[in-house]
Amino acid sequence: MENPLIKNLRDAIAVSPDNILLRKMLADALFEANEPQEAEKEYKAALQIDPTSLDIKLGLAKAFFSNAKFSEAEIVAEELIAAKHFPAEMYLLVARIALQRHDAKKAHEFYHIATKMDK
Repeated sequence: MENPLIKNLRDAIAVSPDNILLRKMLADALFEANEPQEAEKEYKAALQIDPTSLDIKLGLAKAFFSNAKFSEAEIVAEELIAAKHFPAEMYLLVARIALQRHDAKKAHEFYHIATKMDK
């Protein structure tokens, strides 16, 4: 049975397909519902509407990571770093990507930055 929030968001998007806020809310809800493949599709759809949204790019990077698309996640994360979008959550994601790539030094560096920011 589909989550009622997800169903309502899908219904709302059917009426207003270019509503960026609804698209992001749906993608976030799908990700939180442990549906990262569906979330990835919605983040991509949202980026078609607003390709500059850093929050949507962060969501897409997290979805890529959850879908074991580590190279794609790393590319988006590096784009966020270059854009000076530095939430602690993004640094944790980069640390996790580095661990997947067996780069313990980089993982430690980014984990340390994230924990300092989160205080």
